[in-house]
Amino acid sequence: MITASLNTLIFLINGASRLPRSLGRSPLVGITLVALPLLQSGCASITTPSGAVLSRSSPEFRDYASAVFRRQNAALVSIFDVYEDANDADIAELDRAEQAMIDSCAPLNRAASARRDGETLNINTLKRVAASVVDCDTATINTEQLIRRVQTTSGQS
Repeated sequence: MITASLNTLIFLINGASRLPRSLGRSPLVGITLVALPLLQSGCASITTPSGAVLSRSSPEFRDYASAVFRRQNAALVSIFDVYEDANDADIAELDRAEQAMIDSCAPLNRAASARRDGETLNINTLKRVAASVVDCDTATINTEQLIRRVQTTSGQS
C-alpha cells in the first residue's frame, strides 16, 4: 500500500507538467492530490458521543477504546442482573439493545481477543476497530440507559 502510494505520488510529481492548466502545473498540485488524503488518514480524528475529539493515533484514543470495551462488557453483565425482575416488554427491549451492542462492538471485541491471545493485529483490523469504536460506545450508552430505566421501573437499584 505504501509502495503503491509512493509510486502514485512520484508519478503525479513527474506528471504535474501534464496536468490541465485549471489544476496548475506545479509539482505541489500533484503532491497535494495524493499526500493530503494520505496524511489525513494517518491522523484522522473521531468525535465521541460526549463531544471529545480524539486523534486515532493518540494515547487518549487507545484509552477511550479500552474504556468503551470495559463499559460494554459491564453492560452485558448488567443485562443479566436486570432480567430477573424485568417484564416481558423490557426483556425484549434488552435483547434488542444487547444484540445491537454486540454487533456494533464486534470489531473491538475481536481485536481484544486477538491481543489477549498474543496475535498481532494487521492495519486493516486496526482501521475497522477505530471506525467502530464510536458506534460501539453509542450502542453501549443506549444499553446502559435502558438498564437504568428497567432497574428504576422494576424497583432495582
